[in-house]
Amino acid sequence: MCHDILHECRSTKLIYHHIQRIGRFIVVTLAVLAPLAAYGQEPFSRIEISGGPTFNVKEGNVTEERIHRFWSPGRGGELSFLTPFYLGDAEAGVAIHRYDAIGSDVPSFDAILVYFGWGFNWELVPGLFWYNGVRIGNNRMSFDEDTFPGIKNESEFLLGGQTRATFHVFRHSGIFVSAQMTQTYTFIRFRTLYISAGLTTSLSTPGWLRSFLR
Repeated sequence: MCHDILHECRSTKLIYHHIQRIGRFIVVTLAVLAPLAAYGQEPFSRIEISGGPTFNVKEGNVTEERIHRFWSPGRGGELSFLTPFYLGDAEAGVAIHRYDAIGSDVPSFDAILVYFGWGFNWELVPGLFWYNGVRIGNNRMSFDEDTFPGIKNESEFLLGGQTRATFHVFRHSGIFVSAQMTQTYTFIRFRTLYISAGLTTSLSTPGWLRSFLR
């Protein structure tokens, strides 16, 4: 029993240490590069729509090994919307991930992440953009069978961060690759690291929608 408690404490410390490292990296990056962002931009003038598959990456720490020991991450996909804000860029999106149970001890489930975010998007060279930001949202897990009597769904608060590179093959469309780390605040913290890639396009925001967002 004591061994299990100590083991869990070490796992929790590893999680928070890693999250703190990622958090510090994002904060420092935003603080250093924010002055280089395009100030004076018109809020909500354009909407960048991005979508593509996501792939779960096994990090090798104790908590991630526990997740991968009981579940096999299946197909996943993400759709996000990014628009200029008064300072930086605002983001909203949804991601769906499948977790198939490896054995019969736990049920398989679908995870639906709905989030909002904020960050900065820099044009490093013509056509190549680098975005860094933070996310806040909800992770709704729908299990294939009751986890407890009468309970098939669970919704929990999540925090995360993202870094993304976008290359505009054409003026307003191109490809992207990104890495997202999120932590869902279940009883045992549920942390995931995903790599995504896909297509992106940028559209002028309709006047009625721009007025509504403002």
